[in-house]
Amino acid sequence: MKVKNVIRGLQREYDLQEINIISQAESKVYYSGTMDGWKATDINLIPLKRKIEDSEVVDRLMFNNRKAFIFIPPIGAYYPT
Repeated sequence: MKVKNVIRGLQREYDLQEINIISQAESKVYYSGTMDGWKATDINLIPLKRKIEDSEVVDRLMFNNRKAFIFIPPIGAYYPT
């Protein structure tokens, strides 16, 4: 399932306030912050945001029904690692 679909589903189910998008294979955090910050992405980062949103989710964890940890493969990878 894609990141954008997971975020939409979590927003419907929980009072989602903060998200963390992490690539474990790269040991890289792509985004860590509020939902408002994710929605108000800087114009220079929109191409990267679209690539992240179209990535497949490897795993997700919820903390306190307000904070989501979404794990993705490296950007551009076809299969999750």
